[in-house]
Amino acid sequence: MSEYILITSLCEQSDDSIESIYEAVQSCDCSVVETKSQSRFGGQSHMLYVSGNWNALAKLENQLTRIQSDNNKMHWCRTDAEEKSSIPYIIEGIGLNQIEVLIQLHIFLRMRNIHIVSFNWTTRNAIGSHETLVHINSLVHVPLDLRLSLLREEFLDFIDQFNLDAILEPVKITN
Repeated sequence: MSEYILITSLCEQSDDSIESIYEAVQSCDCSVVETKSQSRFGGQSHMLYVSGNWNALAKLENQLTRIQSDNNKMHWCRTDAEEKSSIPYIIEGIGLNQIEVLIQLHIFLRMRNIHIVSFNWTTRNAIGSHETLVHINSLVHVPLDLRLSLLREEFLDFIDQFNLDAILEPVKITN
């Protein structure tokens, strides 16, 4: 039976530590389930979701300890792969950049047991104005036992409270 580990790595943009992490995963007979990387402002962030049996993951954890350095900050933890039944939804929106919106949106989702799969918060200066706008793009999993009409109503109240132009809609399946 496979077990899972989530690994995060923060390093300088010129650092090649991600290759060392991939090599450690391979040498321990583990598999990369998902990986995401991003470079910004001279730094890099990496997130890896890795599977393997308990022994392989224990070996990987030992190798990660050896790879970690002052230039490469890593953290890892064992995770549960069990996903509850849910419906994928997208949240997209734009509004004034307010940290309170970010905080309250996470609270809104957590209080309804809505799982955040991905979350992007990007700021840009508005054209013809000195205001900073935020663009929100998120993929969430809504539990099957949540009443969707109530969720939509509460979401509309939420976006009205913060003067956001936003949508919450199911992911469209296309063939």
